[in-house]
Amino acid sequence: MILEPIFDKLILPIIDEKISAYRIRQNFENAVELLASKETATFQKGISTIQNLLKGNAFSIQEAIDAVTDSLRNHIGLGAPYDEAFNPAVRSALLFLSSLPKRDINDWPYNVELPNIRIKNMVLHCVNFEHIVMYDSEFIKTDFSRSSFKNCDLGGCQFVNKSSVEWCDFENAKLNVSFLTGKATTFADTLLCGSNLELADIANCRIQVVDGTNMEKVYENHKGAVEFLN
Repeated sequence: MILEPIFDKLILPIIDEKISAYRIRQNFENAVELLASKETATFQKGISTIQNLLKGNAFSIQEAIDAVTDSLRNHIGLGAPYDEAFNPAVRSALLFLSSLPKRDINDWPYNVELPNIRIKNMVLHCVNFEHIVMYDSEFIKTDFSRSSFKNCDLGGCQFVNKSSVEWCDFENAKLNVSFLTGKATTFADTLLCGSNLELADIANCRIQVVDGTNMEKVYENHKGAVEFLN
């Protein structure tokens, strides 16, 4: 009789906490397995599961970021075959990442690594890519209108084939040559109207103006760092 209240007040809560933590971990690991799927609905279920777990502060935001970025690099890495039918799943993952806080409790940016990926024939309007590392990536026929690349690493990225960065924010985005490929950040056959490329951190960039956008500020702010293509 004496031990029963002690068990209820001291031991049982600890057991419940352990069981809850175990269930959360199992749910998270199940979600990671879903993210490995090439089926859009299954992948999106994995994203939704992680999203719901985060609402309850079940695990760290960085752990969620790592799980999603790892899966994206596997699905749309430059070395992987690209399946446009999987675009809705990719879009869901990118929107999820963009919705997360950009800084931790110490005011330090979360580590979001998405280098060497390919995005093709997708609409990504008003997406906040701030602080995401995306060097050496290819964006083909992708519409990023009104999105933010503020503080992104876009070294060696290729925006090509009727893409759009109209009204995008490039403040402090790194536009330079990739150490791995030797390619400079390039905007070719890409709409530029309204973008503030003059505020980017440009060391080496190639720009083809196809929509008549005035690049005078870009030229003045980054003399010698920008090559204008015909």
